Amino acid sequence: MSGTRRGFGSPARTQINWVSSVDIEDQADKNRTEKSKMNNNTAPKLKPGQVSLLRCDINTGHVLKTNGELYMQTGDTFETFDSLEAVEHFINISLSDNPDIEFVVYNHNSDYILSWNKLEKKRAK
Repeated sequence: MSGTRRGFGSPARTQINWVSSVDIEDQADKNRTEKSKMNNNTAPKLKPGQVSLLRCDINTGHVLKTNGELYMQTGDTFETFDSLEAVEHFINISLSDNPDIEFVVYNHNSDYILSWNKLEKKRAK
């Protein structure tokens, strides 16, 4: 009998690729950049006195587009109003049509002003 075994190849080798934490952070930055390029869902630039409105499904918390459909990385989510009074009037009417939406309002500095749903209306402190 010879000294070799039939049916057995060379032992399996495992190759380990070492990755530094710097490489991981670089990749994370690239991923964030790509997501922000794909995501045109940014707050609009407003003039003083104007407000922006964002809609969410009250049951799931999912962001909705301005037409009420589920936001899936495309489409507009913010709507601009010339005054807080105008957006409050719009929300009041919209809640009677669809009580499962929560509305969130921001000012021209992108600061939270209020949220309003069928259960409550909360103002920023």
